[in-house]
Amino acid sequence: MKKRMFTYLALLCIAFTTANATEVKPAKKVNLAKPAAVINAFIEAQVKGDIALFDQVLANELVMKVNRPDRINFHTKENIMTYYGKNADVLRGCQPNYEILSSRNTAILVRIDFKFDTFVQQNFVALEKDSLGEWKITQLNRFNKAV
Repeated sequence: MKKRMFTYLALLCIAFTTANATEVKPAKKVNLAKPAAVINAFIEAQVKGDIALFDQVLANELVMKVNRPDRINFHTKENIMTYYGKNADVLRGCQPNYEILSSRNTAILVRIDFKFDTFVQQNFVALEKDSLGEWKITQLNRFNKAV
């Protein structure tokens, strides 16, 4: 009798957990053949903390440099994914804007600014087209500037 009660209780817990589990959002598919789509996906990922978008647009060999007053911090794609994974789906109260600084058939340099109330985060982003014709972000240099 105790075994049967325990089994029913376990099934009830499983059913309750399954019914109340948060739905996992499917990753929005980015058209990596279009650099503008990659830039916009990066902006959306940054503003919304969307790691699925970051995963698509950041090259595996990405190097990000965050310039601080006394040092430069280096980060990899894995570091970024871990950070945003812990802070996923957090809206950042900022206004994004971007400007293409230079472009060629296989490389583009973009400045993407995120304006917050007290500072502007400037991102100098290098996109490269790979052998499959897909654009990925390979380098990112970040500066924070007081408003």
